Amino acid sequence: MPPLRTDLLWHKQEFGSEEYYVLKDPIGLAYFRLRPEEAELAALFDGRRSAGEIARLHNEAWPNWSMDAEEVWEFAAELGRRGMVHLPAAQAVASAVRRAPNLFELWARFVHHLIFFKVPLVDPSPWIDRLIRPVWWAWSPPVVALTVCFWVGTGLFLLLHREAFAAAELNFLSPESFGLLALSLGILKT
Repeated sequence: MPPLRTDLLWHKQEFGSEEYYVLKDPIGLAYFRLRPEEAELAALFDGRRSAGEIARLHNEAWPNWSMDAEEVWEFAAELGRRGMVHLPAAQAVASAVRRAPNLFELWARFVHHLIFFKVPLVDPSPWIDRLIRPVWWAWSPPVVALTVCFWVGTGLFLLLHREAFAAAELNFLSPESFGLLALSLGILKT
């Protein structure tokens, strides 16, 4: 079985009463959330064990979620699609050879990369982890309900006072607006 990449960063997180492991890909800046049994299964991919051996070890640790060798291969394929394992050269070349994309796929990929580009100047993971713990209440149901009420109230206010906004001369296509947009995108993407 292919070995799991050694540069992946593991973080144990709790969401409600559920426990998850988040794997961060520091190269692609991608995050993957795994349940504890999936995380332990992924940790068994060391490049020396066979699919049968991994299935046996996993079944001993998680008897309620038993797997056979074929299911381990399917899990390995999923890890490979996500780029979480080292693939042998022949397998990497075979996965790289694909059909030519059509015009719509090329256009969609262009728009996606235009909107969702990344500028990795700072890795926010350490300070985001420290920030989230004190403000856990921001994702609680009462705060979410208050936020929705605020949105509805703002919409009603704008609807009731639409003549005041219609009379204002706003030019969203001005150079100042594009400058502010570029500045905000630069801040968000770093």
